[in-house]
Amino acid sequence: MPDGSTIGLVLGSSVLAVAVTQGFTVVRDMFARNKTADYSALYLAMSLESYGRSCSELLSESEMSLASEGNAGRHHGSLLEMPDPPTTVDWRALGIEITAEALALPVLIATTNSTIKSLWDISEEESALVELHEAAAEIGLQCFDLARSVREKRSIPPLVLNERWNAFSHLNDKQSEYASLKLRREADHRQMMASMFKAAEMVEAQPAPDQTRPSAVEP
Repeated sequence: MPDGSTIGLVLGSSVLAVAVTQGFTVVRDMFARNKTADYSALYLAMSLESYGRSCSELLSESEMSLASEGNAGRHHGSLLEMPDPPTTVDWRALGIEITAEALALPVLIATTNSTIKSLWDISEEESALVELHEAAAEIGLQCFDLARSVREKRSIPPLVLNERWNAFSHLNDKQSEYASLKLRREADHRQMMASMFKAAEMVEAQPAPDQTRPSAVEP
């Protein structure tokens, strides 16, 4: 009959074996979840970067169409719809800030398109195109910035950009260009309003005609 020390040793070994097995299972499952989170985050980042490149292409095609009076490029009347995010994305692993920004993007695009459509409906083509171009540059850059945050959150290598030309730099340049044009339009508008106000003041300052003088009597 085995003594108490032998029984204790056997029980202890069994408990240890179970603990090791369970620990291994937990680690294995955690590793699998992390891998799934990494791949889904990478897919999300690449989807965002793809939409950013689409915004850059939209600007190039739209501006070429305007410059050529429709003979080249392509006319665009609204922003492209953003594809749904992959269902496998582990939003908890990405954090609340990234999740909120990613899920808000389709709403922002839909709201912006509604504004652009309203401008088209009232025949303000120039205003509609200005809104479209500014929004494409801004939202495209927002997609690239969010994709970078997703990559950093999951320790995924950053996107490799072509040094000669890339969509991110193109969007940056266009955003700066549109900002300068907006400042110029606002300055021109202020100057026009100031001129109108000054002209109105000059009219008011002119003396009113003398109504007391008798009118000439024809013979």
